[in-house]
Amino acid sequence: GTDEAVAGSFLKVDPLPPYTTTTYVNVTGSTKPNSKLYIFLNDDPTAKVQKIVNTSKFAEQIYLNFGAVQDGIAGKNKIKIISWDPEMKKDSETVETIVDMNKPILKLNDISGFTNEQQINISGISETGARVEIFVNNQSKKAFEVAGNGTFDAIIQLGNQNQTLTIVAKDKAGNSES
Repeated sequence: GTDEAVAGSFLKVDPLPPYTTTTYVNVTGSTKPNSKLYIFLNDDPTAKVQKIVNTSKFAEQIYLNFGAVQDGIAGKNKIKIISWDPEMKKDSETVETIVDMNKPILKLNDISGFTNEQQINISGISETGARVEIFVNNQSKKAFEVAGNGTFDAIIQLGNQNQTLTIVAKDKAGNSES
């Protein structure tokens, strides 16, 4: 009906980061002054926040469920914000984020501690989609995203003198392992 055109017209919710490494997020946005505001988390029928917004802006800290599974994705949380203006018009919006507090796995295949080769092959396993960066003497030599099967390998050029190798894997949430 024509009500649909009105929906979404007064409630504005700021987007959440796609990933978070904390168990809470700040839900911020605006609605009409003196509107009712309800915030729901995932499938919980009880509102986490229930209040009247006197000004037009709101900012609410919502504790996430890091064990949640939404759309088949572990850690995914959906937050539904509903607002009723003083004329009892309803508006709602849903935002989502994925809680990821785990460091990505990083397993390296054997690398010789001593080599007189000019290059070295570094291979291993990490989290799919994680970014692996390889440093030689603290200088970044190569960075790439881990393939869908979780494996990676890279050939790194070495100089002649002693080299220190550091390999860092960082997932989309920013957790890292080296």
